[in-house]
Amino acid sequence: MEARNQTLQHLQASTATTSTLFMVDLVLRGIAFSTTLAAAVVMGRDKETEGLFIAKFSFSPAFSFFVAVNGAGCFYSMLSLVILSFQASQASSLRMRLVFISLDVVLMGSLIGGASAATAIAYVGRKGNKHANWLPICKLFSRFCDHVAGALLVSYVGALCFLLLVLTSAVTLNIFLMQASEGKS
Repeated sequence: MEARNQTLQHLQASTATTSTLFMVDLVLRGIAFSTTLAAAVVMGRDKETEGLFIAKFSFSPAFSFFVAVNGAGCFYSMLSLVILSFQASQASSLRMRLVFISLDVVLMGSLIGGASAATAIAYVGRKGNKHANWLPICKLFSRFCDHVAGALLVSYVGALCFLLLVLTSAVTLNIFLMQASEGKS
């Protein structure tokens, strides 16, 4: 009898933990949506003209990749938010969790890759490269460079959200597996 009560208390605690993790998951996906949207829009609309010279995100393949990856992160975050919101009762299924954790890892890696590539180009734009005789352009295009820096910062926050999503999904999967093993015994 006492063992049954302990099992029941453990399952109730696991359910409360799962509900909390579900809410954390929704909040992180909302933040990821906002940050990737902001990064894509800020970088995608970034253009500055000084006389005959123009600085535009599409002039750099790394900046174009950055916008594409953040757009994909934004779309995936919105789609996963909608799916989780409408299927809240089924959101804890093992199969769905495995799909989400896999896609979260892919998006996290893509966001970090896109932001890293754009950071390298932004660094050369700000500091130049004396060995290659590349002059810094941020003295001439300061607003453009400031927008790039802001978009990069927000994108790294989005990547951090995806990292936290992977961790919360891993904890949730662990809880499911523990519940499944207790249910079989």
